Amino acid sequence: MAEILHRLGFEAIQITRPSKDGGKDILARKVVHDIPLNFMFECKRYSEGNKIGLHTLRSLLGVVANKGSEANIGVLVTTSTFTKGGIELIASESRLDGKDYKGIQNWLSEITRSNQ
Repeated sequence: MAEILHRLGFEAIQITRPSKDGGKDILARKVVHDIPLNFMFECKRYSEGNKIGLHTLRSLLGVVANKGSEANIGVLVTTSTFTKGGIELIASESRLDGKDYKGIQNWLSEITRSNQ
């Protein structure tokens, strides 16, 4: 995932320690129109039927909202999908985003197009 983020133009990519990472697997920065944004990515390698629900997303949001967090946005990336409630939370919360299997495929397509 860190390599994908690098190819998408993210900078200062840091992979956190595998255990007790506090809900973050990768930290990265991206500058958009001269505005630096700090991202916290949590990655879940789940089977197709194991959807990401509200509990997991709320936990990530809690880590991002913590005063000690330098992240502006938390992104949950999964090889699965999100529950209806999870999709609604992502749509309603500006500090939270999610990429499911299709979203990862879209990122890979974007990388392929930019390399042509």
